[in-house]
Amino acid sequence: MPRFFLNEAFSDNPTVNFPSFGAGFSAKWRPVKRWQIAGGASNIQGVEGEHYVDFSIDSKALFGGMQVAYKFKGIGQRDGRIQIMGWGSEDNDEKKYAEGNGVSLTFQHGGLAKGDNYALRYAQSSGDSKNTDIIMFLDYSKEIKGFDNFGLVVGTGRSSSETVWQTVFETFYRWQITKELLITPDVQLILGDDVSGNSKTRIVAGIRAGVIF
Repeated sequence: MPRFFLNEAFSDNPTVNFPSFGAGFSAKWRPVKRWQIAGGASNIQGVEGEHYVDFSIDSKALFGGMQVAYKFKGIGQRDGRIQIMGWGSEDNDEKKYAEGNGVSLTFQHGGLAKGDNYALRYAQSSGDSKNTDIIMFLDYSKEIKGFDNFGLVVGTGRSSSETVWQTVFETFYRWQITKELLITPDVQLILGDDVSGNSKTRIVAGIRAGVIF
């Protein structure tokens, strides 16, 4: 289990056991303009943290999830969105993949100024499939010049194996250098116990690159 189990709190959802690769399907349905329903299932041929890719797709471990989202006009007629997702995974005697299930609730709302957005998430999981079993975070982001994005986020979460808590503050800037290339530097301040029970303050800096094609 990573020393900082909230590292991926804002770039991912660390309470969901998404397969990193496998064979499956997904579907999306929009019955009316404001509602959207999506779901999918896959076998679990590999998970995050494994350093190899197995193309045999013969794993019997399964993952499935469903998500419902609703868009609405909120305070001051600003755009809002509520999203709820449920998921579950079964090892089916594939002992290296742990079972689990969970739920995630996300609320988004536009801010006072154009390009300002807020997001609030609560998510939890059970079982041993993920290293984080509870997470809560509040996110503020602002569009810059219509292309770039600046963000400030704060979150807290609990380790599923050690029952310790961490709180993380993060700031990031997503810089769209070209139409295809994104660079995102970020800095995290992590407070609370690590997985060994030691209480310390840590500063973690990183940079991510993304390509749109």
